[in-house]
Amino acid sequence: IKDATGTTMVLIPPQLTGFSRHGIILMVGCLDGSISFVCAGVGIPDSRKCNDASKFSPAGTILDTIGSGNSIPLSVALCPYSNSHTGPSLTFAVGRKNGSIDIYSSGGGNDSHMMTHDDLYGSIRRCHRLTPHAGAPVRSLCYTPDGSLLISGCDEGHIYIHDTSSFHANESIRMVASILNAHRGYILSIKALPDGKRFVSSSADKTVKVWDVGMPNAGPVHTFDTGHENMVWDVACAADGKRCASCGDDGLIQIY
Repeated sequence: IKDATGTTMVLIPPQLTGFSRHGIILMVGCLDGSISFVCAGVGIPDSRKCNDASKFSPAGTILDTIGSGNSIPLSVALCPYSNSHTGPSLTFAVGRKNGSIDIYSSGGGNDSHMMTHDDLYGSIRRCHRLTPHAGAPVRSLCYTPDGSLLISGCDEGHIYIHDTSSFHANESIRMVASILNAHRGYILSIKALPDGKRFVSSSADKTVKVWDVGMPNAGPVHTFDTGHENMVWDVACAADGKRCASCGDDGLIQIY
């Protein structure tokens, strides 16, 4: 993929695209500020539209490109559910190098699009731009499992929480909480736990922290002694919410 950043890439869960005939789709951030939707060349199991190689688009096919001319995308978060009654829809947030967060949607928000078929590409538009991080690169974004909150982290170590529950009602997105100096370095990853009540963050300060969504300003619920010798690039949570894993610049994977 020409001019891809090489660090910003998300696989779209098939349930969000209505088991599209295009098969598995990747969202790829590019150096011109755009996000490209690229076919992986793999059909979706359980989809009657992808029973053989002739039924889905070949690998490398670009279905749509949005957001060119903006600052470089550093993070992408998918809203975990479709709230459109007119067909498949896709809503996602893009964190950029200049500190802005763009919200895009194909079926809702201020630019609602009536879907009459299963191909939402070409209908995706930017609906909101959030600027709480004011010039600090946004490398981490995460929706809570119900899609009601968007959590963001930046290079200044701050975390902001936005209420996105009213997004599809064409209402504004409000910042409901901020955690200033949540970390002493770049915030590199944020993941919500399955219960939606807590989230985990990792940072260039070598730490992994657990936070309570309802009381973020009370400080972290727990700070793990990671053992990482350098920045912690990513963190992931188990489906039962009882464990998480981190990977660091030192080549280690730690499980907590």
